[in-house]
Amino acid sequence: MPRKASTTKGIFIKYLFKYVTKGPDCSKAYLQKITNGDDVPLDEDTQTRNEVKEYLDCRYICEQDACWRVFGYDIHRHHPSVERMAVHLPDENYILYDENANMTEIVSNEFFRRTMLTEWFECNKKFPEARSLTYLEFTSKWCWLKDKRVWEPRRSGFKIGRLYYVHPSVGERYYLRMLLMIVKGTQDYEQLRTYNGKLYHTFKEACNARGLLGNDQEWYDAFNEAAAWGTSSQLRQLFVTMLLFCDVKDEYAFFEKVWRVLADDIQFQIRESIGNPRFYIPDNSPKDLLLDDLATLFSKNGGRITDHNLPKKAGTIKHTTGNRLIEEELSYNTSELLLEAESDMSSLNDEQLSEFYTITALQHIDLILADTQVCAYPTNFTKHHALFSTLFLFL
Repeated sequence: MPRKASTTKGIFIKYLFKYVTKGPDCSKAYLQKITNGDDVPLDEDTQTRNEVKEYLDCRYICEQDACWRVFGYDIHRHHPSVERMAVHLPDENYILYDENANMTEIVSNEFFRRTMLTEWFECNKKFPEARSLTYLEFTSKWCWLKDKRVWEPRRSGFKIGRLYYVHPSVGERYYLRMLLMIVKGTQDYEQLRTYNGKLYHTFKEACNARGLLGNDQEWYDAFNEAAAWGTSSQLRQLFVTMLLFCDVKDEYAFFEKVWRVLADDIQFQIRESIGNPRFYIPDNSPKDLLLDDLATLFSKNGGRITDHNLPKKAGTIKHTTGNRLIEEELSYNTSELLLEAESDMSSLNDEQLSEFYTITALQHIDLILADTQVCAYPTNFTKHHALFSTLFLFL
């Protein structure tokens, strides 16, 4: 054994693997046709000497190898047979077709919709004996007929199944693959997402309910460590990176835990842009603006925010117009003004209260004080608050 092969175990294994898989010995023979009186081979196009034709690549077989082949013994063996099995989401299977084929016919052809996975569902619907096997175990008792695209009971032989590899960053298909290795007798995708009688919205949630996923404490710790010194914009980029490239189990809970830190600078940026340090922002608005910012970051990193389990926008605010006067007129704290209106109404005397009811009746104003629709008064009053101020001033 050469000295270099005995230095480490890794080199030793690589050395042996090289000689086992390199194939038979080869030899190169040089034929001198000139000695036999033949002309030198010429290239037909260039009319020059063709050196390639002067050599022949040959395979050398020793006497033991020749005897083995003469008796017809096996050269190699592969046992057991392996069947590669497709893993795909609904209506996302691959289809091979000719480039000149009619796409309308291909899309409408039910035959192309059949896959190993969809036909496994069908077998579980039709045959009770098939429901005792997982998708991964199915090839041990059933045979896939590729030309017909159907499963049939295996009459002889044995074959093991192997699901195509799916990276965790792919998302739902990764969790679908995880369920297919343990769930038996499933008849459709919805049953795969069902556990203990509850239908989950995603395959990831179903995996989490079955206890197949760990907790996210390591990601919480990593984020908290970065939050001690990182800016909000840096933390938002870190959050997007974790969801795209790390195996975060409960994305919704992670967002709810850290979103206030992620949106820490949003309110300041809005107040700074319109030049009003007292600009009021409703509670849900920073979260909506944060989700807009995260959607942009996902897009820049080649992802989509809709592919992740994050909350939907409440729709309570739109992007600022940049006009300071308009933004100030729309920045009312309705809760505080409602309390102030109730306090003003309790302090009215009989004459003021009578005038209040008369004016509101004539203007068909709803007397329910919860109605805090904003009116564009330059003094930042609601309708009722402006009316109270007028009554106090003139009565």
